[in-house]
Amino acid sequence: MPGNQIRQFHRHSLSHSATQRASWAKTELVSFRATPTFKRALKLAADSEKRRQSNFLDKLVLDYCDQHGLIITPPEPAKGKPRKNRTVVNI
Repeated sequence: MPGNQIRQFHRHSLSHSATQRASWAKTELVSFRATPTFKRALKLAADSEKRRQSNFLDKLVLDYCDQHGLIITPPEPAKGKPRKNRTVVNI
């Protein structure tokens, strides 16, 4: 993606509020090990904002990127043919 398009996407992504960004499709699974202290702190912080832990981490990381001018690029398009909608019929 040429640099100008990246900057345009970045400006566009920053124009969305954290709430709007949170509604973007969530298709990726992220898993990592953490200390019990981190887990308790995450629960406490998320609960204090009345958010799920995953949503709290999502907001925290995206806000960090916004504040530090980090560029969020769109995902690469899927390779191959797009999947067709399939209807299952029970006979």
